[in-house]
Amino acid sequence: MHDERLTSPRPSARPKKPTPAHFQFAGTSLVRDLIAGAEAVADRSFLGSGRHAAQAGPPAAPDVATAPQPQSAWAHAAIHHSYADAKLRSARWRAYGFRIAPEVLARLKDRLNSDRRTTGNSSLATGHYVDAALRTMPESVTELISMAEEFGATRLWDSERTQPSTYRVGEQAYELASTLKLVLQEADFGRRGTQVVSAGIERYLDALDREGALRRPERHRP
Repeated sequence: MHDERLTSPRPSARPKKPTPAHFQFAGTSLVRDLIAGAEAVADRSFLGSGRHAAQAGPPAAPDVATAPQPQSAWAHAAIHHSYADAKLRSARWRAYGFRIAPEVLARLKDRLNSDRRTTGNSSLATGHYVDAALRTMPESVTELISMAEEFGATRLWDSERTQPSTYRVGEQAYELASTLKLVLQEADFGRRGTQVVSAGIERYLDALDREGALRRPERHRP
């Protein structure tokens, strides 16, 4: 689909670039500008589109670049991206109601508090982590189900009920969350959305723990 909005009739105007497909993430080029080495993270989608969306043409990043990170440090890169996207594209972030296993939510809040201390950034929020976790979940529905089944098998005796909580997430995470129920129903894994989301967040927290304390991205000035 092409962007059909009217543009200025100037002769030098360039043709509009095509908009991304439904499950592509429009912020990939933003990630490249803000977080060097994070391209592999931004290309993930649990519906398996696997295509880059750099052609979406987001607004230019501010004149502050971040330090390159190893490709293995994808979890740190993901939270850096989510925070930057929320700041630069706040109007595109939307609230969504999630149910997260209580012990996973408690662990997430502990990590959030720790990262606020190590970065000195009190603006980090739970939604940034939920967004990062959803965007970096496995590509295939089969992998998601396997991850959720393993998560549920270790909690068969848990009796604590989940409570709905609303968090603001970016465009890609919102699309994935809002279609998750239908995707799981089509795979005969209905009514397990809480397990999938909780397992995805736990997986992301495990990766953050392996990568160590979160730090502020370094600034590079011209």
